[in-house]
Amino acid sequence: MTRIVIVYHSGYGHTKRQAEAVHRGAASVDGVNALLLNTEEAAARMEELDTADAIVFGCPTYMGSMSAEMKRFLE
Repeated sequence: MTRIVIVYHSGYGHTKRQAEAVHRGAASVDGVNALLLNTEEAAARMEELDTADAIVFGCPTYMGSMSAEMKRFLE
């Protein structure tokens, strides 16, 4: 089974809705196990990212850069 983890940060809920749509789409594919985590959840469950076949990141952009929360998570 292919494991996909979707990690997102959402300031106002818009990116969360997009991440949920990606999750639904990935989970609808036979043989795919998709997991949706916000950055706080993902930081506490790094083993999920370590064992994933693919990781999808989503966050808002501010003045052409990723959100500070996503940047902190990735660092």
